Amino acid sequence: MCANIKNNENKDLLKYVTSLAPMAAKKILIELCKDENLTDRIVTMARISLSNLDANDVKDKVFRSLNTILIEDLWDNSGKTRWGYNDPTDVAYEMIGTELDVFLRQMEQYRDLGMKKEEKEYCKGIISGLLSYGQDGDNEFHDAVPDDPYTHAENVLYNWKMNNTKEDTREVQAVYDSFFAHMENECAKVLVDADACPVKQIIVRLVKQKDIPVTMLFDNSHEYSDGYSEVITVDQGPDSVDFILLVLLNPGDIVVTQDYGLAAMALGKGARVIDQNGMIYTNENIESLLLKRHISNKARRGGSRVKGLSKRTKSADVKFEAVFESILNELD
Repeated sequence: MCANIKNNENKDLLKYVTSLAPMAAKKILIELCKDENLTDRIVTMARISLSNLDANDVKDKVFRSLNTILIEDLWDNSGKTRWGYNDPTDVAYEMIGTELDVFLRQMEQYRDLGMKKEEKEYCKGIISGLLSYGQDGDNEFHDAVPDDPYTHAENVLYNWKMNNTKEDTREVQAVYDSFFAHMENECAKVLVDADACPVKQIIVRLVKQKDIPVTMLFDNSHEYSDGYSEVITVDQGPDSVDFILLVLLNPGDIVVTQDYGLAAMALGKGARVIDQNGMIYTNENIESLLLKRHISNKARRGGSRVKGLSKRTKSADVKFEAVFESILNELD
């Protein structure tokens, strides 16, 4: 009999609790906290609940929150008002900030509670959500302000750095850096200084297998077509191909050239650079190669005979193919 009464009471209690609005439930919990017999248990359960945190869940919530912003709200709050002119760019930035406020406040609460691990996870989730929205947001608002999410992510990272040690910053920074490294690899293309390049067929065969775009750059004394590459022909002139190639170049792209000067400039822009024999140009070897070129040019101008290029061998093609393929595999 007593057991049945107890079960009925528990069912009634469950009905009441599950019917409460969040704010009402919070008020009741605050009242219960005044009971010293319950305080320790409530604190323990609250910490366990708050510790049940996944940065990917936070990322998804941030993305969904931003992806619901309406472009109509941006236009309604922009332009001329009775108080002056509201620049749409400023309004859009503030609108993203408003959506982020709830997440930033939650992160601050973790800090106030001394839950450093959870605070860090939450920060990683916020940054990941902003970066993800910047890349994959599909609402009209995103299309109007494609760069703002990245700026907000950068600001969140900056504020984290200002309030935390280098050790605690490293993991958060890695989230930010890995995203952009992935973007570079995902969008990487191959640019070929193609005028005297003997490995064009190898390049096309390998990039075609991986569906990586390639651009062949020639001066206008050449005609070329392979059915896959984008071909750009520029006017003949000193460094004309080099200039166009550098304009097209983005960090993470792959450049194939035997020109040490062009290689040096491409390295300076964050490219991976290889010559037709499979030699990878690096910041460590480029200075000695440029010096070697300078000495040869100086000797040639002085009338000395300088040894020319050796006849190309099959082994050079084999080495180039192996090294070039390994660079392409790094993009996967």
